[in-house]
Amino acid sequence: MLRCGVMVQPKRATVVIALVVLLGLAGGACSLANIRPDGCSDSGCSAAFGLGSTCVDGYCGDPATCDTGFDCRAAFGGGACVDGGCRATFEWHPACDASLTEPPDLLDRQLVGDTAPVIVGSLFRLNDESDPYRAAAARLVAREVKQQSGVGNSRDIAMITCDVGGPADEPLAGDERTARIRSLIDFFAGTLGAPFIVGPTTSSDALTAVSHLVASDYPTVLISPSATSPALTTVVDRLGSDRPGLFWRTAPSDAFQGAKLATDVIGQYPVADCGTGMGGGGGGGGLAAVNKVAIIHIKDAYGSGLAKVFFEHFVGGSREAEFVPFSQGDDLKTIVDDLLASDFKPDGFLIVAIDSKNTLSLVRALSDYVLQPGQEHRKVYLTDGSKSDLLLAVDPVRDPDLHSVVFERTVGTAPASPDPNGALYKAFETSIEKEFSGVVANEHSFIAHTYDAAYVASAGLVYAMTKTGSSFTGEVVAEGMGLLSSSATDALQPGLGFADWPELKAAMQNADSVVNIRGVTGDLDFDESGEPTANLEVWQPCSPVFCPGAVACFAQVGTI
Repeated sequence: MLRCGVMVQPKRATVVIALVVLLGLAGGACSLANIRPDGCSDSGCSAAFGLGSTCVDGYCGDPATCDTGFDCRAAFGGGACVDGGCRATFEWHPACDASLTEPPDLLDRQLVGDTAPVIVGSLFRLNDESDPYRAAAARLVAREVKQQSGVGNSRDIAMITCDVGGPADEPLAGDERTARIRSLIDFFAGTLGAPFIVGPTTSSDALTAVSHLVASDYPTVLISPSATSPALTTVVDRLGSDRPGLFWRTAPSDAFQGAKLATDVIGQYPVADCGTGMGGGGGGGGLAAVNKVAIIHIKDAYGSGLAKVFFEHFVGGSREAEFVPFSQGDDLKTIVDDLLASDFKPDGFLIVAIDSKNTLSLVRALSDYVLQPGQEHRKVYLTDGSKSDLLLAVDPVRDPDLHSVVFERTVGTAPASPDPNGALYKAFETSIEKEFSGVVANEHSFIAHTYDAAYVASAGLVYAMTKTGSSFTGEVVAEGMGLLSSSATDALQPGLGFADWPELKAAMQNADSVVNIRGVTGDLDFDESGEPTANLEVWQPCSPVFCPGAVACFAQVGTI
């Protein structure tokens, strides 16, 4: 223990100078001139040694111990677990961006007590071309929940946004990326006791995060808007066989997308004319001749998983396919040149990428082959990872061949976009474009899925707080999320969004409520594993003349 101003136990000797100064600044504690054993205070002890340290007979007692931030919230309503003790403050993780925190004054606020904000996390690739827009959608939910009286018991959500990807010109990979993700999971789940984290957005990152979460026994929910690998369906995400699953997602598994690409898209689309001259319903333009497909895929959980499913459903009879894997940083032109020099002469190319810069590099390398005279049936097929406005920005003057392939020979698939005329989507579109300048709701994939993900987790949090007070964990949050997809005919059907939050919150606070939510992306019917069902959209890049505002756009030309 510490006698006011005088250290009497050797184990604390290393902090005596800092402690005396700190207690002196605390007001009502100790100063260098005050060495009698009668000047310490509970607040001074707590500030010096941690939450739970109080002044008894002139001595500061030991602080409360903890394994994770969940322990600190249960005992003090908030705080962070640092070096095994509960603290009222925490050190900022270097991979997190303070400018993207909601609210921006988080570190100036009281972080302990019954009205302290509940700190949650979000993990994005902040230097990626699409993820910053998705991060904005998650932040929007934190703002809207606050504006609609929080998550209950006078508490708001505080969201800290962190980067898993590293620099844009040299993104983290291999052991460095794994270390970054594990460190961030330790920060959110371990130090802060975050009940949920929105993200990560890629399947490989999500698999790394889930694995570390389970290995560390952290009861925190991960809900991803875009990690779609089939491997995530069967990944171990429970801390015990009889406990709730901790991994959820608002986009369906690629087991569905890969199969539908093989059976319902290749050789059957494009069937619409987006002003590019493709035209031709009923298999026109030689569509039925697409029988040999090169599957050019990123060599990670997302790319390899989707490629494998596609291959299994496509190959047979006269139809052949060949895997062409690549890694981030590979010479993509050389990979394409080697493919085209082989005996396998594809009619179509399926590109499975997570970076649309890679997509454009691959399409550019393929353009001469695709545009050969008399080969109008040759097409390029893309997946959701390639759907970004970089495709729409291709200049027809500077890159005429690339422009021709993108706008005349390209078809993509993705989890179905929201109904652009639906009331929930229109409200979301208006809100995000108002709150975040430059963010357009439909310019990048999975923005609406991110919005839905953050609201789903927030609803689960309301349930957990109602059920357990300050002692909630992500497992109770997951339990609440599992109550959002009732098939009962009399179920309440609140939407996810600003206007419907009071109704949804009230329903989650009422143990007798039966709820079947409606997301901005459509009905979100989760199964017991946290897997949603959804339709798949078929999209095409379209010329400005066929788009609203005379600006190139992605047109949805089919739903399957």
